Amino acid sequence: MNLITFEGFIRSSLNAFETGNWNNATHEYSIILLFWILPIFATIIDYRSGIKRAKALGEKIISKGMRKSFSKYVDYWSVQLMLFIMDVVASVLPFVNLPYFSILGALAITSIEIKSVIENYKTSRSSAGKIPSMIKNIIEAATSKDAIHVIEQMNNLNLINTDKLEELTNLEQSINCNN
Repeated sequence: MNLITFEGFIRSSLNAFETGNWNNATHEYSIILLFWILPIFATIIDYRSGIKRAKALGEKIISKGMRKSFSKYVDYWSVQLMLFIMDVVASVLPFVNLPYFSILGALAITSIEIKSVIENYKTSRSSAGKIPSMIKNIIEAATSKDAIHVIEQMNNLNLINTDKLEELTNLEQSINCNN
């Protein structure tokens, strides 16, 4: 397979528009299309990992996440379009033979989304995911003893500072002495 130059891509595109023969431009367009679609797939995967994280943390799945993802799509495509325009302008330079800006942009966007997927995975797998339900259990505790029991469970998971647990136990004892 021959290496397609970006200048060749521009020329074959202009030729395809003039003649209506798209056979030569198809391969070049598939390369550009790949680097435009890659960030979209990465964003979809990130969206899915965000949903899994929210479920693991017991959070509600709401339309706000979908709006944020759609907004990311628009932002990413805007950046990709600007980078593509930069590639077209740079194609007049003799040493520019690939759409470097588009490739770098796609790789940067994809790496951002990969980092987000990793963060979502870590959050959904960590003990910190249990904190919201434990806080709810503390609030709903009928007695201070029940609350201390939940706090001890959090301590066993290394979610709270041991010194704070001792303070709470001492506070409970002083409350019990006063009653």
